[in-house]
Amino acid sequence: MTATGACGILSLMHMRPTSHRSITRSVPGWLIGVLLVAAPPMASQGVALSPKAAQRDVDSGVTSALKSRSSGDFKAAFATLSRLASAHPKSARVHHELGVLYALHGQFEAAGKRFSAALTLDPKMVAARRGLAEVLRAADRCPRALVHYAQLAKSPSQRPVALRGLALCRTITGDDAGATAALEQLTRDFSDTAPGRWAAATLAAMKAAPAGQITAAQAEREGLRHFRLKQYARAASWFEYACQHGPTADRCYRLGVAHLGQRSFLAAAIAFRRALLKNPKHLPTLSAWPTAAKLLRKQGGGGVAADFVSAGAGWPAKRVAEALLNDDLLLAEQLASATIKSGHKGRVVRLLRAECRIRRGQLRSAERDLQAVLRGRPGLTVAKHALAAVYVALGQFSQARTMAGLQAPQSPPPGVRWPKPPNDDLRAFVRWRRAAINHSLRRLSDAGLKPFPAFSPPPVPNPESIRGTTRPSSP
Repeated sequence: MTATGACGILSLMHMRPTSHRSITRSVPGWLIGVLLVAAPPMASQGVALSPKAAQRDVDSGVTSALKSRSSGDFKAAFATLSRLASAHPKSARVHHELGVLYALHGQFEAAGKRFSAALTLDPKMVAARRGLAEVLRAADRCPRALVHYAQLAKSPSQRPVALRGLALCRTITGDDAGATAALEQLTRDFSDTAPGRWAAATLAAMKAAPAGQITAAQAEREGLRHFRLKQYARAASWFEYACQHGPTADRCYRLGVAHLGQRSFLAAAIAFRRALLKNPKHLPTLSAWPTAAKLLRKQGGGGVAADFVSAGAGWPAKRVAEALLNDDLLLAEQLASATIKSGHKGRVVRLLRAECRIRRGQLRSAERDLQAVLRGRPGLTVAKHALAAVYVALGQFSQARTMAGLQAPQSPPPGVRWPKPPNDDLRAFVRWRRAAINHSLRRLSDAGLKPFPAFSPPPVPNPESIRGTTRPSSP
């Protein structure tokens, strides 16, 4: 598990679960159903198992939980691990896997408790120590995280991660000399690894900074100081400076949280987008993103783009449309997905997410979205046309013609070649549909635009005009 740094999101969003049931109150709304805790089966209570049988139960249960987690069924994974924790409270492995599950959903305090329990039961469990160090750093508890990173640095296999954590935590605590030493060791000993390349780039940026100029690390520390005082506007200014002079996923995430603090929801969403571009698996950002998207849906104030300052500025489809028109497909899909998960049931947002996925090449995911729309509205033309574009990309031309309402291509006379490929009309249809969708997106913010012209298939070749292409008959 690789959790990355974060600032005071816990105090801002009150993510402090103290029991299995309190998790449903501390997570964003779209995660409540995911992390709803199931009571352990009665059959597991009061049953004494032999050590071998207990180990088999733990192994099979953890394997099942990992399979559920990898398939996205977090509710089943949590239920399985909860049962195991009740039946085998002295299993360090079970506590560790529960910690990973909490960390994946931004519950850093609960994750830390599970990792600590695993370390108490097995002080040599490297994975639990690494998880604890990472969630402590994510929860802005760098002094405590430094202790565990120092222990991890003694393990050759964990040294790159440990040195990176030491550099980041020392930067936050103001130990610039110690951070530089960790970066230099990382560059020297692990130059051919991703952490080593990151360290080399960080050192190069530090050396390139003009003498006397405020560094990104200094700006980040100043931003954290203002953030702890709840001076979110000042904190955002410092974090913005840090992102401009030394952009990292951590700093962009902190900028987003500061914008949330001053209710600049669109600015927060953009900052989170920048964090995900730096690191698509940045756990704190992935945890906070649904909150920003849900707030965007409920209220459009505080940082709304000028093009969308209108009576309907809070409508989420307009924000997704803006990102699509700017070809910012990552932001568009994240906003659409978070809006859908937060309970929005409109067809337009799901259609827009399908469009994002078509343009990103995620054809099967787009197909599922469009089929879900068509189950509710079987005759919806825009969904059928989008599905036709998916089928063209997949090479399923017969299904594409059915969705697009195009006739099958005319067969050439015997011995005659068509001058154009047989599916040229389908490719023309796909180009027309893309232009029509972009036009429709613009109409969301400018209702005065005229409708886009209907599709006109390219003319079918006239067999009488191509008789000269007849193949010579065999003797």
